[in-house]
Amino acid sequence: MHAGDGSYWIPHDDEALRLDAIAHHIFLLTYNDKLFLAPLKDPKRVIDIGTGIGIWASDFADQFPEADVVGTDLSPCQRVPPAPNLRFDIDDCCSEWVYPPNHFDYVHVRLLYASVADWPAFYKECYDHLAPGGYLEHAEINPVLESDDNSIGPNDVFHHSSRLAVESTEAFGKRIAIAPLLKQMITEAGFVDVVETKYKWPIGEWPVDPRLKDIGRWNAQHWIEGIDAWTMRLLTQYMGWTYDQVKAWAAEIRKAGCGLREETIVKPLGKYLLYDGMNVMTLEIRYAFQRGRHSERLYTLQFYYSVRLMMRCTILIYIFSDIVL
Repeated sequence: MHAGDGSYWIPHDDEALRLDAIAHHIFLLTYNDKLFLAPLKDPKRVIDIGTGIGIWASDFADQFPEADVVGTDLSPCQRVPPAPNLRFDIDDCCSEWVYPPNHFDYVHVRLLYASVADWPAFYKECYDHLAPGGYLEHAEINPVLESDDNSIGPNDVFHHSSRLAVESTEAFGKRIAIAPLLKQMITEAGFVDVVETKYKWPIGEWPVDPRLKDIGRWNAQHWIEGIDAWTMRLLTQYMGWTYDQVKAWAAEIRKAGCGLREETIVKPLGKYLLYDGMNVMTLEIRYAFQRGRHSERLYTLQFYYSVRLMMRCTILIYIFSDIVL
């Protein structure tokens, strides 16, 4: 089942929605257990656009019991009981917003790539509905894979993956590689003084740093569980692929991406195989601060995939099961 009128690119079934919980956990690890980066003090009215299962909105409502929090999405896919100060609305953020102008103190947006056809119109809605002094925080992923050491050649599986992501979502009518364009679009919406900061998400347990190792473990699981949902509709409906072709492609991605496989282990053994010159996947987060009309402030997080591929070596990734490779 696809959300609403079919305008979303991945299913809203239980399996796909589990990805929301994994992504939320990775964000918490990245932010050192914080839900947001904006310097909020006493928000009264908050909206979470594309709330998914509602886990972020629920956590935020618990942290700010005096705030009125609303989470919106295309379908009723929430899996958490709402707090007294939280409600969930079925709404399309790409349509004209039903809320009063200058209404919200904080607008939270996360992972809406390939979900919005008209980004300038979307940002105008955000801009017009923020109260003076309010904040907008936006996190996006750019699936166009890049290599830290320029090891992704034109015939590489990850080069093809990036190309397919771009071409299929352009055919879908909602571009997926919008993260590099956010700064320009946001500036054109009226926000100014953009500043960007970067973080990294590894995929796999290769980092020495314990926190990054933990992020990498969960991010690998995110890829293992997500690749089918991320590719099935786009490649079958918009690129002419068959179901079996998509499944084979997903398996190839798992195999190439640091040995990501369905049998990858989840049990942390405290040790992993590290090879000299090991190639890794990382994710960069760009963080932006902006001040615009009426002193609105905007925080934009742009996630960029940066990949270095494995070079004929095998690595064990310990993720979520007791099955050995």
